[in-house]
Amino acid sequence: MWQVVTIQTKLIITLAAFFVIFSGVILVPFLPAFAWALALSVVSYPSYMRLVRWTGHRGFAAGAFVTLFSLCAFGPLVWVGERLCVTAVDGAHTLLPMLERREWESHLAGHPRLIESLTWLEQNIRLHGTAAEVVAQAREAVPRFAAWSVWAVLQALLILFASFFLLRDGPRLLLVAERLLPLNAAETRWLLQRLSDTIHATLFGMIAVALLQGTLGGLMFWWLGLPAPLIWGAVMTLLATVPYLGTFIVWIPVAGFFAAQGRWGDASLLVLWGAVVIGLSDNLLYPMLVGKRLHYHTLVVFFFLLGGIVVLGTSGVVLGPMTLVVSEGLLKAARHRLFGPGLSAVGRAGGS
Repeated sequence: MWQVVTIQTKLIITLAAFFVIFSGVILVPFLPAFAWALALSVVSYPSYMRLVRWTGHRGFAAGAFVTLFSLCAFGPLVWVGERLCVTAVDGAHTLLPMLERREWESHLAGHPRLIESLTWLEQNIRLHGTAAEVVAQAREAVPRFAAWSVWAVLQALLILFASFFLLRDGPRLLLVAERLLPLNAAETRWLLQRLSDTIHATLFGMIAVALLQGTLGGLMFWWLGLPAPLIWGAVMTLLATVPYLGTFIVWIPVAGFFAAQGRWGDASLLVLWGAVVIGLSDNLLYPMLVGKRLHYHTLVVFFFLLGGIVVLGTSGVVLGPMTLVVSEGLLKAARHRLFGPGLSAVGRAGGS
């Protein structure tokens, strides 16, 4: 039955919409931290509940899992950073004497086109001036990098902080969400289950692809006779989980080192392997794995993943597919209200 909407009701709805939007604007800077905290909490919740049953204390179990999160996150990051720094210093000690003695010129004797290109660069670009400008820009970038580092540490602490409360108070927060969502009980359960499936699919898909990329990179390092291929495979696996970084941070400098030594075949092989085989495994396999788990077409998942990363940064890995799922759930709920019963079909389809 239609109800008369008074001016007071319209005013309340307008104010509610305004403050909801304003609240969203306030919380936008913390969206990445909340997204990763939600993902970690959803994936670890079954194990967390087993620990709660064993200890009988939700707060202690949540603290234990947050401590485990911090060790699993910061430990590998520190190790990867140390490996990259040590390798960069060793590479600089090796390459700088070669550049000063201009040994690379002898390696180019059989490549006249490269010699012509480098000669043109020397004649048309002020190398000393360019180097000075690079140094000046590097000095200017130090404060920005320090500010970014502080913000990254703050985000990591916020992830741990939010994870603790999401684990400890998860059931109560779910009840609040169910009361606030404009859906009935069946639609809410279906949507929350789909969101849980989405988080599992994105995280486990990311881990599977990262393991594959690290394995492919380590195998190529072993094939080329590089030292410690297992260690560098592990480093590439960890870097592959970061959207803005990736395995190229490892294999591009190695390819440059090969080129400086005159090993053009090895350098070309490594570049092709890294750009084509390792790169395509990320861009193609990941959307396929996530799409298969969620019953979406690979192309749809690909664009929502890519768009999520472009718009939201690293949290777009999780929030991109979640946006797709929420859109699907709301559209199906609207269709149910506009065109008749269809909720049972939604529940049976499971996202098909």
